[in-house]
Amino acid sequence: GASDPYVKVKCSGRLLHKSRTVHRDLNPVWDESVTLPIEDPFQPLTFKVFDYDWGLQDDFMGSAQLDLTQLDLGHPQDITLELKDPARLKQHLGEISLTATLWPKNQQEKEQVPSHFL
Repeated sequence: GASDPYVKVKCSGRLLHKSRTVHRDLNPVWDESVTLPIEDPFQPLTFKVFDYDWGLQDDFMGSAQLDLTQLDLGHPQDITLELKDPARLKQHLGEISLTATLWPKNQQEKEQVPSHFL
């Protein structure tokens, strides 16, 4: 059957973003652009995908982690993360594709990034 998937993005257990729900779609495209404040770049971002169920608890569909230390400052990177579920290790649950750019938090740090990266 079809799902109504949405994504929660967390870091250190804190919710940073919740995507819109894409109704009746097993290959959703969210096409959302967000800027997330990262307190600790050594903590991975966790993407958790859920199937929205009206009136019931939403079903967990899988999760993936993005290691921010693998990103080059100021460089957009296309990334594909495989969704996993500890309860269904052998099952292919799909993947999330995204473009991520790690930016410095303050202006002083931004000025230290070579201008051709901005």
